[in-house]
Parts: sequence; structure tokens; C-alpha cells
Amino acid sequence: IVLYPSIGMHPWSFIFANNRIAPIQITTWGHSVTSGVDTIDYYISSKLFENENSDDHYNEKLLKLNELTTYYLKYTFKEEFKTRKELNLPEDKNILFCMQNLIKIDENFFNLIEEILKKVNNSIVLLLKQNLLESKINFLKKKFNNNVIFVENCVNFVFNSYLNCSDIVLDTYSFGGCNSSLESFSKGKIVVTMPSDFLSGRFTLGFYNKMNIKDPIVYNFQEYIDKVVYYFDNPEEKKKLEEKIKKR
Repeated sequence: IVLYPSIGMHPWSFIFANNRIAPIQITTWGHSVTSGVDTIDYYISSKLFENENSDDHYNEKLLKLNELTTYYLKYTFKEEFKTRKELNLPEDKNILFCMQNLIKIDENFFNLIEEILKKVNNSIVLLLKQNLLESKINFLKKKFNNNVIFVENCVNFVFNSYLNCSDIVLDTYSFGGCNSSLESFSKGKIVVTMPSDFLSGRFTLGFYNKMNIKDPIVYNFQEYIDKVVYYFDNPEEKKKLEEKIKKR
């Protein structure tokens, strides 16, 4: 048996995968999409992530295990996270965290952020700057009425400090977060998520399924906006859910 954890994330993995070097060849969600390679026999995923039509999304035979299929070592940082003041973040604003790779954010999701900023008083959103052209930055500043902070690419500790200083995490659609959602949950942060049909947009859903938490899961953009507004309008409910997330 050969197990490829992430076909397509490095050229050599794809080259090897196209050859039959073992009787049974398996891949899994280090790259959250089918390999499309006829020499790969199985794709390992989870019942917590996949839906009833998922088999149609894979070239391989899909194996849906009962658990999350991946084990993460628990880690803690040796120093205290940076404060809002140290990160030059405003002390008096509601902060929405959306520091995902910008290839995950399309025009529709930018429109969603715009509507949320209009409805949540005194709010800003954190986005990665990530080689954005100055013209695009200026466009988004205008679109968001300057209620946006563009963050330079940063080390993991600083990334987690921005996350720790935020109030609500916005899971992108249709390509969602995975590691960032786990980092959010470890701090008791609510991640509002709208699962897509494909695995790349269903990790946060799967983590919530594992924790038996359903409230932050939505199924259309209007529900998404309403849910974010609800948590800011109901701070006690927000706090109760944060405590449940951190516990579970």
C-alpha cells in the first residue's frame, strides 16, 4: 500500500501518483479534492465532512470514516499573544477575522463582507494584503467604507494573535478554512460557516459536527449575515457559545 497524503501540493507527488508502484494506492485530504488519477484507488475522508452525493465528486472510491481521519498535536505558544495595541488594532471596534488566502475570496464573498460591515455597528474586517495591487486595495477600502485593515503576511504566532484579538471569524465560501478553524476553536472563537457541496468547503462543518454544535452553520448568504449580526446583538448568547466551543 502507498498512501499519498496530499497529491498535487508538490509536483513530485503528482508524478509518482501517476505510476502504479503499489497494488493499493490511497490519497486523502492534504489536498481536499480528487486526484483525478486512475492509478489512485481510494480517497479517505469522513462522514463528518461529506454529504450523500459526495461519491460523485471523486475519481477514486470514497472511504468515509466515522472520525475526522487526522490527528493534530495540541500545542501552545510560549508567550502571551500580542494585544490589540501591539498589533495597532483599534480598541473600540468589533473585529471580523477573515485572514484567509485571497484565492478563497471571490466577488460574492466581498459583497457579503460589505453587507455585514453595514449591519454591525463600529466594525472592521481583517484581510491579508498578500500581494494585492494598490488599485484593488483602494477599491476594497472604498467598498468597505475604510472599515478594513490589510495585514501583511506574518508568522504563525502573529497570525494567531490577530485571531485572538478578533470577535467573530468569517469562514470563506465556497473554499473554506481548515487549520484556521481549528486555531479559532482552540481560542473559543465562533466561526460562522456556510458549507459548500465539495470537501474544500466542508471542514468547518465537520468540526462542528464532531463537537455537536449546529448554531453557527448557515445555508445561504442572508442567513450568514443575520447570524453574524445576531451574535453581536446578543453578547450573552455569543459568550455561552464561545465557552461551549472552547470546552468541546
